[in-house]
Amino acid sequence: MPPGWRPRRGATWWSVTATAWVSLGAGFGLAALVIAASNALAEEAAVKGMVLLKNDSNVLPLATTLSKVAVLGAGVMGSGIAAHLANAGISCLMLDIVPPALSDEEKKKGLTEKSPAFRNRFALKGLEGIRKSRPSLIYSQKDLARIAIGNFDDDFAKIAECDWIVEVVIENLAIKQALYAKIEALWKPGVVVSSNTSGISISQMMEGRGKEFRRHFLVTHFFNPPRYMRLLEIVSCRYTDPATTAFMADFISKRLGKGIVYAKDTPNFIGNRVAFGTGGHRGSPLAGSFTEAHILATTQAIWYVSPSPVGTTTTTLDAGSLVEEGQTDEILADPR
Repeated sequence: MPPGWRPRRGATWWSVTATAWVSLGAGFGLAALVIAASNALAEEAAVKGMVLLKNDSNVLPLATTLSKVAVLGAGVMGSGIAAHLANAGISCLMLDIVPPALSDEEKKKGLTEKSPAFRNRFALKGLEGIRKSRPSLIYSQKDLARIAIGNFDDDFAKIAECDWIVEVVIENLAIKQALYAKIEALWKPGVVVSSNTSGISISQMMEGRGKEFRRHFLVTHFFNPPRYMRLLEIVSCRYTDPATTAFMADFISKRLGKGIVYAKDTPNFIGNRVAFGTGGHRGSPLAGSFTEAHILATTQAIWYVSPSPVGTTTTTLDAGSLVEEGQTDEILADPR
């Protein structure tokens, strides 16, 4: 039961037990509806010939104008997104920062701060993570050839060759804003820019950016691991051109095999509100704001969209914690 709940005065043990079972039943019933809707969405995607878990060239739609994508960030999510793009036959440029210093192992190998192996350490680690992933993030090891790597200092200008730029860096508003300023300096009209953030406001991320850049910006939030998770959140805001949203939704559903949910530009969108706002995140200050039926239903939904048998992945919990720590007050105050 929710924190602070007490049976009403005079309630018998049987009435309290009955109430608990009714709550459980309501929770599982709502969860079943959520899961059924998600399954229906995924089945609809499959009927339309979208790429899901198999590499079957017979069901791939014709190539669109998005022929090369830049993924900025080579961590768990960035490398997973790059792998899924490669699965769909799309060339990908995966970049990450230059490490702050040589490791002891690199020094033993005789590397210097000018060595590509040092400067591309994080991107190389992401590529190796794809290669060794179990279950595999990639259809075939041959698909790795579609992923080029580099770093923000030496290779950033190459993003100008891409049709779609996906930002997948740490959930830190200041870091994201600084990166968008660098992207805009190389940006060409018509190129789509998106963030994989799971909850930071687009309006905040776009502060200081030009009108046309903002019109081509939206959130494309993949769930981890991207190859196996069918759901994807698309979030636009008052700046985003509806044509950009429609185009990306069509591309992502037909080419990447995603079942799309549309969220508003509110704190934590949908996924994190479900996973953490209801108490899925232990210690959440929002946990007491919901009934047991709500918590049961949303927990069942989390189980459905998670590859982990016990709920959300560690990566998701870490990211959600970072977002929630700075936005709890906003979520509680937001009526949407």
